[in-house]
Amino acid sequence: MARAEIEVRSFDDDLALQVMRNLDVNDALEVHMMRGRATSPLALWADWRAVNAFRAASIVAVARRRNRWVPFVVLGVAATGVPHIGQGAMLACNHVEFHDELVRFLLTVRQELPGFALNHKLNRIEARCWADHPSAANLLEAIGFKHEGDLDGFGEGGNVRLRQFAWINPNPITEPNE
Repeated sequence: MARAEIEVRSFDDDLALQVMRNLDVNDALEVHMMRGRATSPLALWADWRAVNAFRAASIVAVARRRNRWVPFVVLGVAATGVPHIGQGAMLACNHVEFHDELVRFLLTVRQELPGFALNHKLNRIEARCWADHPSAANLLEAIGFKHEGDLDGFGEGGNVRLRQFAWINPNPITEPNE
């Protein structure tokens, strides 16, 4: 089997919107559960783009398919307002169809995370996922995030449980943020 070919690119409006229009069914459900309502791909894209000004990173990964590049994942890490702490988010297209590409992407993220954290002075990056998502927790753990606990009270009616994860920098930043 040929090795999955991917590229990681800076956020691009058109590529990101394509991902959000073709979300994995469970990623789309997770978005709806966390927001407490159905959300159109365009509304999700607009919210994602609006937060980009506060992100240390916002990227789109593309996969080589039949001699063209197809976007399959968006990932962002934003400042939280607390020194040295970031908040991560990732949404992807069909996890089965893009399995090999997701594996390559996750390996790349895992490898690049320590350098990224150093460059952006981050000791901790937090991420949450819908507790009933069949693969989100595994994807976070594959990147090196550790499960910290389950959080109740989210979504419409407060009946959605989220799982809290964090990646902790093995070489903590001790200097003050600028």
